[in-house]
Amino acid sequence: MNALRYNAPRQAVIVSVPTPEPNAGQVLCRSICCSISAGTEMGFYRGSAPQLNARSDSHNNFSDAPGAITYPMQADNPGVWWMGYANVSQVIKAGANVKKLKVGDVVFTQRGHCDHQLLGENDAVRLPAGTNPEHASLLALIEIAFNGILDAGIRLTETVVVFGLGPVGQLVLQMAKLSGARVMAIDALPRRLALAKASGADLVLNFKETDVVEAINEFTGGRGADVVFEASGNISALTTATKACCYNGRLVVISFYQQGADSLFLGKEFHHKRLRLISSQICGLCPDLGQAWNSSRRLQSAVELMSQLQIESLISSRVPFTALPDALAAIDRDPSSCNAVIVKY
Repeated sequence: MNALRYNAPRQAVIVSVPTPEPNAGQVLCRSICCSISAGTEMGFYRGSAPQLNARSDSHNNFSDAPGAITYPMQADNPGVWWMGYANVSQVIKAGANVKKLKVGDVVFTQRGHCDHQLLGENDAVRLPAGTNPEHASLLALIEIAFNGILDAGIRLTETVVVFGLGPVGQLVLQMAKLSGARVMAIDALPRRLALAKASGADLVLNFKETDVVEAINEFTGGRGADVVFEASGNISALTTATKACCYNGRLVVISFYQQGADSLFLGKEFHHKRLRLISSQICGLCPDLGQAWNSSRRLQSAVELMSQLQIESLISSRVPFTALPDALAAIDRDPSSCNAVIVKY
C-alpha cells in the first residue's frame, strides 16, 4: 500500500509499504477519499505545530520539550494522528470475530493519508447507504463545528457572529441558522462572503472595508451579539470579537492559535462586559450537557446533520492521492485560495 511521509518540514512524498492483513477484531479498508485539514495537519507539514517542541501532562498543562516529535514521520506509523484524520474507505477484508462491520461497508475513520486502512471494528463509523463519500470526508470538520454549537448553547432568535469563513466557519454559520439564530458572517475574501450569503447569513461583512463592530451594533440595536464564534485563527479577530459581544455574551473559540496569542487584549471589553470565553476544543464536550452527551453521540449527530448542510459548495478542489504532496504545497503557499480540498484514491 501507499502512505504519505514527511521527510522534513515541507518535504512530503508518497512511499510504498507492505499492506497489512486484518487480525481478529480488525478490518482492512481501501480508501475512497479524505479531506485535508488546513489547521493542525498543515502545522505539522510546515513544522510550526507547537506539539513538535512541547509535551502535555495528564492535566493538559504544557512544558517545553525540544524535539518531542521529530521528522521523518509517516501516516501509517503507530501513534501518528496528525497526518490526516478524515478518511472514508470501504471494508475489503474482515478478520475473525468482527461483528459490527462486513465486507462492502463504507466507513468514516479518523486515520491518516494512506490508500489502505487497518482498523479495529470500533475505530470506524459505518455510513448510511447512499452517503456521498466526499461529503462524509468532511465529518471531522462537521463535528468540530457542531461541538462549537453545543458549547455556545444558542437560543432561538439570538444573534450570532462568525469570524472566519473557511470550511469550519461556514459549517458553524449553517448550524447556527438551523438553531434559529440571526447570523452575521465576517471575512475579507469576497468568494467566502458570497458563499456565506448563499448559505443563509443575514449579513456579511468584509472587515477590510467595514467597521465590523459598528455594523454589528447597528444590526443588533446597539446591544451586540449574543454569541460570537472565532474561527479565523487570527488572534486579532479574537480581540475584535470581545468588542462585538453583548454584555454577558458568549465568545466561543474554535481556532487553535498555533503561534500563541501574544497580541490578545483582555483589559477593557472582556472584563467589563463579563464575557464568557469558551475554548471549544474537540477532545471534550460542554460540561453543562452532563451525561446525556458523549463523543459517540456527537459523531453520530454529525453524520445525521450532513443531510441538512450545504456541503458540496464547501469543496473547492479535488486531487488524486498521487498529487497530495503538491496539494499540500499549494495550500501552504496560499491557504486562503481554497476551502475544503478532497483527496481521491
